[in-house]
Amino acid sequence: FQAEDGIRDVAVTGVQTCAFRSLIDRSGSAKQVGQLPATRADLVAATVGSTAILAGGAGSGAPDPVVLATSDGVAFTELGRLPVAVRYPAAAVLNGKLYLFGGELASGETAAIQAIDPAAGTAVEMGKLPANLSHAMAFVLNGRIYLAGGRRAGTALKDLVTWDPATGKVATAGSLPVAFSDGYAVTIGSRAFLVGGETSQVLDTIVALAPGG
Repeated sequence: FQAEDGIRDVAVTGVQTCAFRSLIDRSGSAKQVGQLPATRADLVAATVGSTAILAGGAGSGAPDPVVLATSDGVAFTELGRLPVAVRYPAAAVLNGKLYLFGGELASGETAAIQAIDPAAGTAVEMGKLPANLSHAMAFVLNGRIYLAGGRRAGTALKDLVTWDPATGKVATAGSLPVAFSDGYAVTIGSRAFLVGGETSQVLDTIVALAPGG
């Protein structure tokens, strides 16, 4: 993997707001269309097929294990419960499942790898990372899940690894140009982009990642 750093003037530190609370209409204005069953922040949200899945995060207390599903942003159903309730996990969708990697516990961090299967209505722990991880960025490229950056025991990481769901193995894929966490990962074509994030300060960078240089 080749990492390119240098696209500036963008400040994004991750998405930590509750999903589906508002909708931007054609006039460009936003309005609330629904409400979560309970307050929650520091969660992840992803679309699997025609269903949006919300997992992880917490209200005013310990991490919430309840996994929510919605098809309209108004009505929510409980899809299941995470075996390991976490905040700030990395998340990626592959082959119809939402995978969560690591995250913060009520105290400390975890290395848990969890899989949410909307079709089966299950949420299971299917393995562990080599070490605890939280605040990382995850993305899918060429049919593989990658984990970038994050924190371990409060220290930002430069790690770039790939995880194979067939074997459960984690392999090194490269290294980021700088250690950081809490960015947002998107893919365009054959490249991934890590937008914003933070180290000891909020970043304004976009890091481009391309397999094989």
